[in-house]
Amino acid sequence: MRYFDYLFTRLRPYLLLIKGVDTRGAYIYGAVRIRLAKGSKLILHEKVVLNSKWTRNTLESNSIMTIQTLSSSALIKIGHDTGISSTTISAQKEIVIGSRVLVGAGCLITDNDHHSIDSRPELRRYAGLPPEDLAKPVIIEDDVFIGARTIVLKGSVIGAGSVIGAGSVVAGTIPKNSLAAGNPCRVIRTISPN
Repeated sequence: MRYFDYLFTRLRPYLLLIKGVDTRGAYIYGAVRIRLAKGSKLILHEKVVLNSKWTRNTLESNSIMTIQTLSSSALIKIGHDTGISSTTISAQKEIVIGSRVLVGAGCLITDNDHHSIDSRPELRRYAGLPPEDLAKPVIIEDDVFIGARTIVLKGSVIGAGSVIGAGSVVAGTIPKNSLAAGNPCRVIRTISPN
């Protein structure tokens, strides 16, 4: 790694302090966009890696990673030693990602619908966000591996040690130590931890 790349990678988290995000324990590679609603919180624990640099991933990882909160009470918390590539994380209420989680390139994790589904069809585009009480927290427990291009929808809970196959749509609860995949995501088998 060239010296400039190394220096920028180490200094960039400190530059984000200006925006009110404490990322001093994180490693940021490539373009990462963080947009927080006033009063909301983003907590990144030690050794979190946020990556959108294609040279740091075995799959395509060159789109901007986006982390955003949509209300003043929203919380996004990412645990120790977690790695996330070119993913969009959008919280209106709460998204908690545990420790040692791997999130593959191109995933989407959201706790809300982003548009009102109860509006007249011709007005949905203009209706804005649904009320905050319709958002449901997303919990991804420790040691989970989420394959590339997976979508994790509101109210989902992925149990510790589980693996979610690439391209899945998670809309519910996946028990711990499960191999699950598909649309909708379903448990295929139990994983036996070593």
